[in-house]
Amino acid sequence: LCFRLRKIIGNPEALVFSEDRLFFRQDLVQTDFQLFEKHYQVGIKSIRKGDTELAIQEFRCARSFYKGVFFEFDLYFPESEIRREYIRKSLIEIFQFLCEKDSEKNEIKKLLDDSTNWIYLDDLDERAWRFHFEALFQLNRKNEALRKYQEFKKSLKKELDIEPESATFSLIEKIRSGEVSRV
Repeated sequence: LCFRLRKIIGNPEALVFSEDRLFFRQDLVQTDFQLFEKHYQVGIKSIRKGDTELAIQEFRCARSFYKGVFFEFDLYFPESEIRREYIRKSLIEIFQFLCEKDSEKNEIKKLLDDSTNWIYLDDLDERAWRFHFEALFQLNRKNEALRKYQEFKKSLKKELDIEPESATFSLIEKIRSGEVSRV
């Protein structure tokens, strides 16, 4: 069992026997959450320093560590909800930044991927949907963009009892008429 556990952890020295007890040396192993947070913080600092390319690189690296939920709901770990919300907000910030840069650089496939992930985290955020609709249109998927807009519009009405913002409506009208310039 210990041999397999050491193999899973990846560092055989992380498990130590002492006085007939098994200890886990946390200083020798980093979790996905710690790596996510490290790259996220470097990305934030890079933005402040004006190094956009490094920020993009660090944010893409940070998001690669997030595979789902770092902290499941745990009745005995009340901070798990706070940590999950922190991660969700951090990821939204990452995807917002990446979508803006993808759009500026005309990296449409990345824009579609990043906006899809942003929508997964907050399916009622119109900024995410506008990036998504723009990417779909640029990839010659106009009908899919219009269909998804109708679904989004219904969700907004059902969940929040509001209509889409004027910026979203204007973008959809431009997509319908083909006025949005293609890359």
